[in-house]
This record gives sequence, structure tokens and C-alpha cells, in this order.
Amino acid sequence: MKNITLVVGLVLAVSTLIVGGCAPPAAEVAETPRPTEAPIEVPDPARARDAALAYVAANYRDQAPAPDLAWTEESITPDGEVGDPTFQYTAAGWTVTVSFPLVAVQTIICTVVMEDQATGFHWEGEVDTAGQVKELVAGEEPPTEEGPYPGWASYVNTDYGFSFRYPPTWALEEVPAREDERGTWASSIKLTQGTLRLIVQYMRTTEDVLFEGGFGAGDVVDRGTVTFMGQQVPRQALVFEGQDKAVFCAAEVGDLVFRVQLDDDPGEGVDYGTIDIPEPAQAEMDAILGSFEPVLSE
Repeated sequence: MKNITLVVGLVLAVSTLIVGGCAPPAAEVAETPRPTEAPIEVPDPARARDAALAYVAANYRDQAPAPDLAWTEESITPDGEVGDPTFQYTAAGWTVTVSFPLVAVQTIICTVVMEDQATGFHWEGEVDTAGQVKELVAGEEPPTEEGPYPGWASYVNTDYGFSFRYPPTWALEEVPAREDERGTWASSIKLTQGTLRLIVQYMRTTEDVLFEGGFGAGDVVDRGTVTFMGQQVPRQALVFEGQDKAVFCAAEVGDLVFRVQLDDDPGEGVDYGTIDIPEPAQAEMDAILGSFEPVLSE
């Protein structure tokens, strides 16, 4: 009986060794690596600026900034706020603004805005990481505001502090103050168009000078008002046999006194009856007087 028990024990032991020896070792569980995020890199905004400047210089030439400008850089991204980083470059009245989103560097597109304070030139575009430029808003200057005086010339008198506009069809001459046995005569500006004369005499209230005057035959007739230095001043005409021989007005603005007269000086030997100031000339006189403005005097 003992022998049988011993045999059975040996069989069980051998079976255990056989089974254990054939079983594969337990596999180790490896940790799955965590994916790494793509790095966020800040591009060089000056590089985007230079690419945009090169594009504008090639396509807009005379309107583009000078190539040798020294640009001043400033970050204008608000502190403590999440948003697109923005840099501003300034030089000689020009402003170049570069902004870009904080994303993977491969997808960054810089937005560039270029403006000239002096001319109003405005351009917008995008610059990619390879420096390629895409125009979004074509460069242009705002239309010139001519106002009511398109193509008119300007006159400025800094000694007495006034300016005005006049059509190019009129020639302008400054006549300085002069003296004779009667006294000192005021300075004046004479505009001429053919035989027509528009004479503007002026002086300060503190000056002891004279205005030239005198009319031919006729009656002084009121002709409403005209705008002068922001005021409505009486406008009158010298009328003879239904014809306007002269048109005139006078005004006092601050310490300045003006006397204005439009007449015709055809020269000697011309019949007075043929003189008649045409309506278009009178309308231009009114427009010239309406353009008078005060300026800072020296």
C-alpha cells in the first residue's frame, strides 16, 4: 500500500513539473506613451513686415515707404489678455502692424496692415511662414477733398492773418502800402481777368492809412449780402442805366478792416456806357470772398 501511495505522489510531482515547465512566462504590460503636443513657436514679426514692405515696394513704387527707414518696434498686445500677439512698427509717418494667432508654427499666417499718415495710403495683406505675401486690400490713397474750390489757387497772408482761394483764370498781384502827399494808402491784393479787377484793400484798426475809392456815374443799389470770414456783409452795386459798373462790400473782422471792389478798367477812350460787370464775374467774386478764412499771423 505504501508503494502505491509513493508512486501516485511521484506521478503528481512529475505532472506538476511538466505543466509548469511548458507554461509561458507572464507578459509585462508596457505603458502607452502619451502623445506630445506640437510646439507653439512665436514667428518673427519683423520678417513678415519686411516681406510686406518688399511686396508694396515692387507693386506700388512711389507710394511705398522709403527703403532706408529705421523702424521702431512696439508690442501693442494688451497685457493680461488672451489674443493674437500684435506688433507695431513706425517710421517717418508710416505705421506697419503685424499680428498672428498662437497656433502650431506650420499654420501661422501673419496679418499685416500698412498705412501712411501723410498721404492716407492703406494696404493689407497676409504673410505665411515661407514669406509669401497675399494681398487682401489693395494699396490706395483716399480721394482728394476739393470741396467747393476744385483746382483753385490759394493765397495766404501771414502778416495780417487771412487766406483765400481764387480761380486760376485770375492773376494775383500784391500791392504794398504806399505814401503820397495825401497820406499812407492801405496794402491791397489785385486780382485781374482781362480788364476786370477785383481789389481787396485791408488794414488793422490801429493803422492810420487810407482806402482808395471813388465811383463813376450811377446809383448805389443794395444787392443782398455775401459771406466773408463767416459773416454776412452787405453787398452793393453801382448801377447806371441798368448796367452794373462796379460791385463792392466792406467788412470788419476782429482788428482787420477790408474793402472789396469789382470793377472794369477798359482803359482810356472806352465808352462808359459799354461797361457792365457780367454775372459770372460777380458770382466768382462772391465765391472768392466766401473762401476767406483767418490764419495765425506772425
